[in-house]
Amino acid sequence: EKSFYLGASGMASKFKLVHNLILGLNRAVLAEGLQFAESYGFDSEHVLSILKQTPAYSVVMDAKGDRMVKRNYSSPQARLNQHLKDVKLIISESEKSKSIIPLSSLHEALLESVQDKGLGGGDNSAIMEAFNRDA
Repeated sequence: EKSFYLGASGMASKFKLVHNLILGLNRAVLAEGLQFAESYGFDSEHVLSILKQTPAYSVVMDAKGDRMVKRNYSSPQARLNQHLKDVKLIISESEKSKSIIPLSSLHEALLESVQDKGLGGGDNSAIMEAFNRDA
């Protein structure tokens, strides 16, 4: 197990927001990419197996890819509602620090659209449904 020194008290909490911003956007990008592949008629499971062997690889593919492909959001590892709460906090904190994070605002809207479909209590891989025109 690794540990890191991040500075004065409270800095680890701020770092967690940085981490969650990047991790959440990784999930959103994977979902968008898989949906884009499906729109071309590709089998998303096959696409995922190929992507895992390319420079586009992210550990998010291992953690969430199969759930996205199978649309299995039950038994959540982490709930979409919780991540949406984190994204709202990230946006609030970015305003205080005068950071420009437009992708997070878009991410918030995508998560809210999934929550509106009744999937907020499911796994955060349900971000896939933000790109599903049929749902």
